Amino acid sequence: MLQHTSLQTQWRRKQSEMDETLAPWGPRAMYQRLAAGITEQEALLRAVYESFLEGGSEAHEHYGDADGKATEKEVADWIKRIREGTVVLEKRREMRARWDDGRVGGWR
Repeated sequence: MLQHTSLQTQWRRKQSEMDETLAPWGPRAMYQRLAAGITEQEALLRAVYESFLEGGSEAHEHYGDADGKATEKEVADWIKRIREGTVVLEKRREMRARWDDGRVGGWR
């Protein structure tokens, strides 16, 4: 009986160590990272919009015309960055919606 109790204690200790090690990949942590990723992507897109629309003085010093207008290449690059960022944001929002609806297998 004493040996059984000792083995049971060891097993519980190993189980708790494993749970602590795997915690960053658990459902709660993954959902929190997903929500943080959505917030971060929204902030990034907002910053891209604002930096370009406010004149982007750093970009115009290097690439822009003397009158402060953006070049065609700058506009194309900006549009590309906005489109790529929007795609990432929408994918993350869709993942969160699926999770909230319970369409993520095995965790809810």
